[in-house]
Amino acid sequence: MKWADEVTLAASCAAAAFAAPTLWLTWLAHRRARERSDVQWQVQRVEEGVFDVVNLGRDPAFKVAVEMWTETEIESTDADKVEPKTSVRVRLPRRAGGEYAPVDLPRSMFDEVPDEPPEFPDVLSGGSMAKQAMEGWRRAKAAKDEAHAMHAALEQDAREKQVQVRITWRSKLGVWSEHTEQTG
Repeated sequence: MKWADEVTLAASCAAAAFAAPTLWLTWLAHRRARERSDVQWQVQRVEEGVFDVVNLGRDPAFKVAVEMWTETEIESTDADKVEPKTSVRVRLPRRAGGEYAPVDLPRSMFDEVPDEPPEFPDVLSGGSMAKQAMEGWRRAKAAKDEAHAMHAALEQDAREKQVQVRITWRSKLGVWSEHTEQTG
């Protein structure tokens, strides 16, 4: 074998040695781009402060990291693999103990309406002014009750969005994904 042939052979081997990892990475990138991993998450409240993070998809999720936080606490948990239709449980101790972040909602303009009907002196109790005053109080009381019910619903809605959730995971081929939501 001539010296030039040996150099050509060595150069070809070196080129192949450098090309093999590149070809492998190109093939892997192509497979990752075509991968269709079906992982969908749903956060379910088990009880106050305890949540299950459920994989509703058809594929397993790998290297799962779940972070949950409120204004006063943060908790996280990891799982190597979460199969379809299985879950990871996270507990927020303060929230489980009934501690919530304050909800700042505006006051109702009907808060000053008394809960009891007005009393009139006997002289006025049967008159038209007393009847009009009673009808006005009934309408104002109904509006106050409706405003309080709406305030309670808004407060509950705000509490149900106090828990922030971030889930990160990778697919079987190594594609990383993230899901975020608010719950309570």
